[in-house]
Amino acid sequence: MHSFRRVAFLATLATYFLIFVGSLVRVSGAGLGCPDWPRCYGRWLPPLSPADLPPELHATGLTVVLAWIEYLNRLVGVSVGFLILAVAIMAIIKFRNVPRILFPSLAAALLVAYQGWQGGKVVTSELEPLLISLHLLLSYVIVSLLIYVTQHTYYLGAPAEKTVEPVYPPHAELWCGLLWIGGMIQIVLGTQVREAIELIARSFPLLEDSALIGKIGAWNDIHFISGSLMVLFTWFVGISILKMSDRPAWLVTSAIWGMMLLMLIEVLLGVSFYLFGLAPVGQLFHQWAAGLFIGLSMVAFFGVRHKGADIAAYGRSMKRILVPLTTNAAALAVIAFLVVGRAEAERRDIPVLGKVPDFEFVEMRGEAFGSNELRGQISIVEFFFTSCRGPCPLMNKNFAQLYREYEHAPLVRLVSISVDPAVDSLPRLREYANGFNVTDDRWVFVRDEMDSVAWLAESGFGVSGDLPGMHSTKFILVDQQGMIRGYYDHDSEASLKLMRRHIATLAKGDA
Repeated sequence: MHSFRRVAFLATLATYFLIFVGSLVRVSGAGLGCPDWPRCYGRWLPPLSPADLPPELHATGLTVVLAWIEYLNRLVGVSVGFLILAVAIMAIIKFRNVPRILFPSLAAALLVAYQGWQGGKVVTSELEPLLISLHLLLSYVIVSLLIYVTQHTYYLGAPAEKTVEPVYPPHAELWCGLLWIGGMIQIVLGTQVREAIELIARSFPLLEDSALIGKIGAWNDIHFISGSLMVLFTWFVGISILKMSDRPAWLVTSAIWGMMLLMLIEVLLGVSFYLFGLAPVGQLFHQWAAGLFIGLSMVAFFGVRHKGADIAAYGRSMKRILVPLTTNAAALAVIAFLVVGRAEAERRDIPVLGKVPDFEFVEMRGEAFGSNELRGQISIVEFFFTSCRGPCPLMNKNFAQLYREYEHAPLVRLVSISVDPAVDSLPRLREYANGFNVTDDRWVFVRDEMDSVAWLAESGFGVSGDLPGMHSTKFILVDQQGMIRGYYDHDSEASLKLMRRHIATLAKGDA
């Protein structure tokens, strides 16, 4: 009995730690830190530097910190899976005739196995928001099952006699159950808000967090209103139970005060998101606090339900656990802050590969376009020609997608330089641009004499000057100061994702 309860309790704590690590993965942007599954860059241990990668994977833009964060999440997940499996096996051995312990233990083991499989789907879907939300919700269901099992084993083995029996108000059990349901509903609404933010960010990739929140619309209003109601309901239920109870158990009292405190923390974090943006560590603890609320609501539910158990003795054991748990929570906060900071610093480390020399060509409308026009904007430069039947159609198909993607980001400009000026006259370039529905100067088509174009390609941008047939097929990223910051394969989704990430970093002025 005691050994099973200890293992179940350890599994519960480990699952909460897994939820914390999973949240850390999300807020640090490490979800694709390992772009494959179950290995990481084809290895069983993540690489320690880009030099450890095979050439075909260099374009993925390895960040060592992000890779190890994601890999740690996988290792913790596997460890927790084995721990929950041990709970299920022990339940079969010791409690095969106790359905309320056996079935939840088996359900937790099955769900954690499904979680492992779904984790691979999250990676292969390239972080589809809906799958991430389902992954999170299942974690809370699993931890609820483990708490259910842990408490039932305690109450099953507690002495029947009791010197002082607590008395709780009518319907206290129902109120605590409603708190659990309300907490789960609030988590669902929170995941909807997060999904909405991520989907909006795809249309407004350079928009600030506070502006993104303002564009969410109905889901954000529903989440805010329901959250406010949940705070009021939690405090109403908590104060009512505490005032109307006679000799309430220490465990129940602690759980209720913990829920009320967590609700205050959730409110403060929510307000900070509106005022200061979606701070990564704040998001992490906003999510983790919601999970702790779910757990405490179950503790309170079973506490008021099992009035005859020796809860006072259990409370004394909880006191021995409370201090290290608080200390560990503070340590996790410090670790999260340091890890997120290191991940952000690594993401900002975009090398300077050269400087675009002074030049002046002509764009399709007959106006001058050169190095001066590149400054002050983030430019994506390509070399192409309109009659190309090789890579150019795909290159400009991707450029057209970028043109639409950055529609609301005037800071980003696309520059297509013709390598066949004999054919690509200004009218021909205008006609070509019309074929892609180009209506403004966020995508410009540029030409000049062949010698000048060859010089700019080779000496200016460091790509092939053997024109037109051997022109470069790389996309070249130029920052606001006219510095070259990266070369990206036009036909590699991983390389283009890396380019988008670098654009976002440059737009914030962090690199």
